[in-house]
Amino acid sequence: MEDNNLFKATDRVDESIHLIGRIRENAHAFILDELKDNGVTNIVMSHGDIIVTLLKYNELSKSEIAKRVRKSQSTVTTLINKLIVLGYVKSRKDLDDNRFSIISLTEKGRELKPLFEKVSKDIFSVQYNGIKESDRAIFLEVLHKMYDNLK
Repeated sequence: MEDNNLFKATDRVDESIHLIGRIRENAHAFILDELKDNGVTNIVMSHGDIIVTLLKYNELSKSEIAKRVRKSQSTVTTLINKLIVLGYVKSRKDLDDNRFSIISLTEKGRELKPLFEKVSKDIFSVQYNGIKESDRAIFLEVLHKMYDNLK
């Protein structure tokens, strides 16, 4: 009888990409649960990327945001429109070129900063629990190399 399995039981299968994907899913679930526990239930991870970017840069054009969050401009426009409806961001015409919009946080959006900082600190603590500093440095170095290889 022919063995139709892609890998034999004795083959060592590299699960790195699979594990990276599962880590990402678990991290997103952790973050969304933390936000929910603090009363923020109406945003998704992609919204958070935009909010964090605006917390860092204060105000940006949609195209600058798209570059920084690595999403298409049409996707970013949709996400920004939702954040405007939710009251987290606002849009104004660029004074130098009114064809472009400048996006910034509202007061409600800026009020998320302490919560985002807390969630970031909490996930960092959980993800590196029981991992030595030296192992963490090697891990990050390898991840950066893998990222560069796959660009």
